[in-house]
Amino acid sequence: MELNQNIQTFDFLKGKYPPRNIVKALMVLNEITRASIARDSGIPVNTIYTNINAHRKNPRVQGAISRWLGIPAGELFDGGK
Repeated sequence: MELNQNIQTFDFLKGKYPPRNIVKALMVLNEITRASIARDSGIPVNTIYTNINAHRKNPRVQGAISRWLGIPAGELFDGGK
C-alpha cells in the first residue's frame, strides 16, 4: 500500500475506531510486523506492542511506527485530534 493510501485510509477510519485498531489495520494492510519495526529501530518487540495497544506512550516508539506508516505520530496515536 502506498503512503498516500495510508493517509486516505487513516482519514476515513479516524473517529470511527480507536487509534490502536487503526494502527493495527494499517500494519496488516501494509504487511508490517512489530518484528520488522523492532529490527529497523532497535526497539524491543514487546515495547512496540505495549505502545500500539496504548498501555504506554513512548514518543520514540510512536515515531518509529509512524515513519513506517507515513502518518505523523500525533495524528496516528491521538486519533487525529
